[in-house]
Amino acid sequence: MVTLGLLSGAATGCGSNESRVGLPDAATGVPDATVDTGLPADSGTVADGASCAPLGDGALYGSLVDPYASADAQLEPLLSGAYTSFYLQPWRAYLETVPATQLLDGIGVNFGSLMSASGGNEANVVKLLADAGMKTFRIEVPWSSVTWDETALTTNITNTLSAALDACKTYGITPVLLLNANSGGPTPSQNAVATVKTAARAGATQIVLTSTSGLVVSPNGGPNSGLDLPDFPQAGILFTSIDASTGMVTLSQPLSAALAAGATVNVSTLKHLPFYPAGTPQYQETLSGWLKYATLVGQLASAHVPAFEIEIWNELSFGSAFVSINNYYSPPVVPSAPDGLEPGGAMWEMAHATGQLMKSQFPAMKRVIWGFSNTTFFHTPISKLPPEIDGQSYHPYGTGPGVVCSPADFEAGILPCYPSAKYMPMTLEHYAPFGLTRCMPEGWAHQGEQLEEIVRLLYPPTRATEKPDGSTSDAPFVHYFTEDGLNPGSLGITDAAAAQETKAKMMLRAYLFWLNKGLTRLEMFEAYESNESGFGLLAALPPAASYDGGAEDAFLGVCGSSIRRMVQAFAGATALTAPRALTMAVASQGPEPIAFAGDAGTFPPDAMPTEADHPDFPYRDMLAFLPFQVTDTRFVAGLYVMSWDIRSPPPPMQFQMQIGPLQSICPKVSYYDPMTDAALPVTVLSVDPVGKTASIQLEVTDGARLLTIDDSP
Repeated sequence: MVTLGLLSGAATGCGSNESRVGLPDAATGVPDATVDTGLPADSGTVADGASCAPLGDGALYGSLVDPYASADAQLEPLLSGAYTSFYLQPWRAYLETVPATQLLDGIGVNFGSLMSASGGNEANVVKLLADAGMKTFRIEVPWSSVTWDETALTTNITNTLSAALDACKTYGITPVLLLNANSGGPTPSQNAVATVKTAARAGATQIVLTSTSGLVVSPNGGPNSGLDLPDFPQAGILFTSIDASTGMVTLSQPLSAALAAGATVNVSTLKHLPFYPAGTPQYQETLSGWLKYATLVGQLASAHVPAFEIEIWNELSFGSAFVSINNYYSPPVVPSAPDGLEPGGAMWEMAHATGQLMKSQFPAMKRVIWGFSNTTFFHTPISKLPPEIDGQSYHPYGTGPGVVCSPADFEAGILPCYPSAKYMPMTLEHYAPFGLTRCMPEGWAHQGEQLEEIVRLLYPPTRATEKPDGSTSDAPFVHYFTEDGLNPGSLGITDAAAAQETKAKMMLRAYLFWLNKGLTRLEMFEAYESNESGFGLLAALPPAASYDGGAEDAFLGVCGSSIRRMVQAFAGATALTAPRALTMAVASQGPEPIAFAGDAGTFPPDAMPTEADHPDFPYRDMLAFLPFQVTDTRFVAGLYVMSWDIRSPPPPMQFQMQIGPLQSICPKVSYYDPMTDAALPVTVLSVDPVGKTASIQLEVTDGARLLTIDDSP
């Protein structure tokens, strides 16, 4: 839709060195951004009747994005059934002005890699990250870090974690402590090497060892020994019986590969069995060990920080065999059991008991986060979570190698190139854009092409009311990303500078986007990696662990420095209970780059309804405007074009934006790129004193920039 409008009026008062005023061309009405009015460069009091820009209604010209934000247009069609869409953008269902303090408090990182590598230098390393803007750390404290007698955490974990938590207290960082039982080392364990006495074929369910000394079987719960074999978790093949006189052990599942006589095998004894169904003796015994572990973590954290949070479990996509004893048996040892994530299920009941324990014993523990939702966040509806759960976390990585949908993939139903012909009813438009690669800093769950849009949960009316049944908390249910990030190596980026720049672009976009769209925390994965093409937020060289507390730029690198500059743009943020809701209307000018093409030769003719007409999808519809209120009169908005593939950005685009409501007819406007540390041109075209809006013109790229508006009277 195109709307043309002439701007009227002329600047008659104060000017500002933060913006250049463009006067409308007499013939076209389009402002010439190169014209300087010659107004004085001051920011003093505006005289009555004066303005810093022409007065006018700020009519939009160019290609209008109409409406910019609309639940009816962008989200509701997807909620009316099991529908997907490449055209609809659910993240544009709402436009919120978020207190800047919410952004600043939510910027975080996974600290585990640095905690293990700091070597006693935790205070300096935490200072480095705090100076970069980090306000929250996610730190895994695995169950396997508990001593065999279950009276303490291991000395190494205790010392390292204590030092890290002390530094968190010093620099105002809130730790989110992950309680987890990764099946690679799920519980306290004792490890040994055994020798195979008699050759065993693949598929065998018994083996003979030269010695079974120290090996145990406890079918009703407690220590159990098993084989550590490739592609199996620790003790992944449990011993179900042991004959000490012959060395014969019976296995919980068949061997996947033959074992030769004389071969050595790793044997582990787990302190506790994997989780049986809730209510069984084995479950109760394992749960008692888990709660001892949670208690030890809570005691250590309470001794070092004034406030902490816990997250229960890390994903179900890998390393989670321990959630069910059936993962260790073939055939299953429990023929049927309740869904583990539903009320009455093993994981649900474990989280319920953990929440009760932590909230009753540790006043410093502020939130319990459900981590089973990392990759299955619609498995358990929020209303059905345990009442002690205060929020849930997600890991919607999306800046990976990307997926290109081809006609062959589409017809074969290969995900995520669906809908295939058989899934066509799932897609509102009956259309999939072939050749489109998704490699997005925001991940994959904010758009409409898959059913699991997180925006469904972050949509303000839902976010304000949805919470577990039985919850007694007055606080709203919160949403976290406890992992997100970019591994440039997966994109083929090996140059160190290019890797840092790509990570900087990814993290700036992700922090601004998600902490504006309803997240409370976003903790990037991860703080440091020794290879620049890895996930590390900080520079790979010099190593972060060698930071001496002095100059920081070399250690922060491009990525860390860009985040620091972004945070500094929000300096002076004050607590605001009722932010002023900005409105924004926008139109693009000039060339119209497209995000993906419509029907023209891109869709298998025999798979499409003959009446379908699918237009090209323009990048103007991917403009992200993310406003934050810093003070009563100052706003900073993240601004960028949401490129579908971070490696193939659209060309810079010109936009006219009409923003309000304002309190001044002489707003001070500036535009800044935190990645390059450059002030950028922005033109105030006109101010509408009646509608209380300012019309501005600026260039937008796919890199996040910051638009500041100060409308002090």
